[in-house]
Amino acid sequence: MSGRTELPQRHRPSRVVPATITALVLLAIGVAALVAAGYRLATGSPDRTTAVVLSWLSGLRWNDAVLLTAAVVAVVVGLILIIAALRPGRPDVLQLSADRIGAGSVRRLDGVVPRRALARLINARVGSVDGVDRVQTSVDGRRIVIQARTATRYTEDVRQQIAAAVEHLLAETALEKSPRPRVVVRQV
Repeated sequence: MSGRTELPQRHRPSRVVPATITALVLLAIGVAALVAAGYRLATGSPDRTTAVVLSWLSGLRWNDAVLLTAAVVAVVVGLILIIAALRPGRPDVLQLSADRIGAGSVRRLDGVVPRRALARLINARVGSVDGVDRVQTSVDGRRIVIQARTATRYTEDVRQQIAAAVEHLLAETALEKSPRPRVVVRQV
């Protein structure tokens, strides 16, 4: 025993939206500056658009309403992006827990399973149920929604078979907190 405590594995999704917005804004500013610099190098004078913008900007004062409004908007957007980037997202994995007994001692093994992998596993298990033509599964931290299509008239029987198969699968996976399955069967 090393004496250190291990933290459970928790994976949070990356913050794609704030990073994408920031990257697009910086890209637009960079492209505009590159075009303006290239035109200035090629002709020796700024293009009309750059000249108009620079003239308008040089006429602004610190207490102008336009400048203050733009500054407030920039601060608000910046704060929203920072909060969105720092706020932890919904975990995209479910915690597995299995107690193993070996050599006279009980040791705890921790692991995780991605929600998408659990959905695929459920799809495969439900797809093997008699009468199921098509299945679609979504998994979040608290529930599993299984939508199945069948050609048979006996949708309630198929729903019960699917529910039993999913309950059995969830028992096999040893999830720490097992989500509640909800089965919807439609006749096609």
